[in-house]
Amino acid sequence: MNVYKYKAKLIFSNIKTRLILILTLVICLAIALVGTVMYSLARHSLLEEIKVPHQQMLTFARDDVDRKMNDIMTTSIYAVLDPLTIDFLRYDNHKSMDTILGVVSMLDTLTQNNSLIDSIYLYDEKNRHVVGSSPFGFNSSMDTFGDKGWLSQLSLAEQDANNVTFAKRMKDQGEMISFIKRIYEDNKISGYLIINLKSSKLFSQIIPEGTTNNEAIRIIQDSKGETLFSIGENNKVQLNPNKYFITRLTSASTQWNYVYAVPQKQIFGKLYWIRTMTFIVSAVTMLIGMLIIFQVNRITFRPIERLIKTVRSHRNEALEVDFTQLESYVGRLLTQLTFLHGSNKELKAKFIQDMVYGRLRRKEFDRKWRLLYSEWRSDLPVYAVIVSVDAYYNWLNGYKQDDQLLLKFAVGNIFEEILGESFRVQFEDLTQDRSALIVQPLSTDTDLPMLYDKLLNGIEVADKLLKISLSVGVAVSLNPISGDLSSRYKQAEVLLLDRLYMGYKKLHVPEQALPYSEAQGPGSKNETIHEIVQGIKEGKTEYTNSILEKMRMEWETSNSKPLHVYRWYSNVIKEMITKFRDPEDEQFQEIMDALDSLQTLTFSDLHQMALDEASHLAEEVKRRKPTKHENYFRKMIEYIQDHYPENIGVSHVAEAGSISQSQANVLFKQETGTSIYDYITQVRIEKAEDLLKNTNLKVIEISEKVGYASENSFIRNFKKIKGITPGKFKE
Repeated sequence: MNVYKYKAKLIFSNIKTRLILILTLVICLAIALVGTVMYSLARHSLLEEIKVPHQQMLTFARDDVDRKMNDIMTTSIYAVLDPLTIDFLRYDNHKSMDTILGVVSMLDTLTQNNSLIDSIYLYDEKNRHVVGSSPFGFNSSMDTFGDKGWLSQLSLAEQDANNVTFAKRMKDQGEMISFIKRIYEDNKISGYLIINLKSSKLFSQIIPEGTTNNEAIRIIQDSKGETLFSIGENNKVQLNPNKYFITRLTSASTQWNYVYAVPQKQIFGKLYWIRTMTFIVSAVTMLIGMLIIFQVNRITFRPIERLIKTVRSHRNEALEVDFTQLESYVGRLLTQLTFLHGSNKELKAKFIQDMVYGRLRRKEFDRKWRLLYSEWRSDLPVYAVIVSVDAYYNWLNGYKQDDQLLLKFAVGNIFEEILGESFRVQFEDLTQDRSALIVQPLSTDTDLPMLYDKLLNGIEVADKLLKISLSVGVAVSLNPISGDLSSRYKQAEVLLLDRLYMGYKKLHVPEQALPYSEAQGPGSKNETIHEIVQGIKEGKTEYTNSILEKMRMEWETSNSKPLHVYRWYSNVIKEMITKFRDPEDEQFQEIMDALDSLQTLTFSDLHQMALDEASHLAEEVKRRKPTKHENYFRKMIEYIQDHYPENIGVSHVAEAGSISQSQANVLFKQETGTSIYDYITQVRIEKAEDLLKNTNLKVIEISEKVGYASENSFIRNFKKIKGITPGKFKE
């Protein structure tokens, strides 16, 4: 023993040995300290990153369940207040088949109208009778009722302070939530309404989609702490916060508690491994240091090389990590977690769309703004900006759909790049020509003129680089930030209407808004539109153009609001194409689509569009004017249609066409393939067929109304054409 002490004393008396020992301890402690600190930082960062999506998932699930439960509550009220329910509970009508069938039919209807509902029962407390939706029906004794699982819950429902009780139970080897509502009469319980809900559909938003190895626990509890639904380790009454990362949320409507728990080993599995490896490395380092001390014959830095080899021997090839570089590894780990921010960007895009279209209530706006824009300052104003493509329909036809999306993306990048130096900004593409910007200065030193200058710069850059003509509307600033931001976007859209008079590539701001007259302008009446249509109908191109030109001058001098101008020109163009173009024609649909983007045109382009269409249609009508023979034939057809109830013949028809009988027969044969007499007969039989279907007139009365003096002649011709007599046809 003394020998070992001597050797140890000899070794530690060496200054090199003591230096190596101190160096080993310092390295060991440094590795352990760096590993512990980086583990703590990574753990804290991870918790902060996953907290938001967990809270949001529970919010979505809670809102969905609240909405469904509101529907169920409405259904229960309908069922309780239904006169059939009152008759069933109040009077001794249980033996009345009409009452029973009525109640069953009512319950079946309520069940079928809501996919959440499995079945509905109505229980008579006094007589202990029950009637249920199909296939249960009426039962005068509970012994014969097919589902008795809810009976044990009635005593709990009676003691519950609330009028409604929820109970989880099994039915047909499946989970079910029974909604039990007490029914009172004269302040006494006269019965119960039991609505059995399908758990899988009620809580569909909290059920993970597809197959997953996720060990997360999802639990929904009622106000008493009883579990209504669970996924995962649902046998655990309490979750250990040292083992699980727990997120909780309570519904103000149902008082249910929503719990989402993720095992910490699932979240921090890799970090735990790093922590363990850090201490292993520290231990190995200490061991190597001791070996170095006892092997003083090795050179000083040989143990360091051995240390690196030892650490590399523990490397996880799947992760490709060098555990001697913990800081680099943690940095890469945090970089991999940035995918969580992707969902945040999508939520912001949806938020802006809902806000522009006014789909957000004030409370919902405040909650989502705090959640998604926490980095934006509350003491600085926010500006609502609308970017619109000029002459949108022309631009749309100039590019393929993929190119359009790419160009709009490029426009967003241009404005974000230009504004990003002095403003917080987010760009979101909306429908058709519009995109939305939400802008906030980075500091109080940034003034409004700077914003205007940068937006004008964005218009110029887009025109120069992308060849896109843009107009931009900016609303009055909003401070403090509130749900009124939606109305600011509407104000920006109204300002953009000034494009009609101001032209393309302009910035439209409140300070430069154009003043307008309150009058609706010269085009408020329909007489002018009728004159234009009549001119096209007669093929009078110059006449039609002169009316449009007159209207152009009147509109320009009336100082009317742009909406009135757009509406009038839209009505003119729509009236023209609906009367003179075939709806099946491809150009018809193109022009109809173009009407949706009229508000992106200037007055000159808008007027030119109407003028071109009117000229084209008038010339087309002029080209298609009927020939002389066509006029003859048209007049003869019109005469037959107007005078078929009378005693008319070939001579009358020919006289109506102002031609001879022989010419009339030849022309009629060419156009219809039949004679004048046969055509008159066909018209009369078609009119008679309509009268037989839609009136109660006798056959003889109908024969007189369609021009037959003899009933037998009418019956003979009717059977010849239709293959059946008028009497049988009427039956």
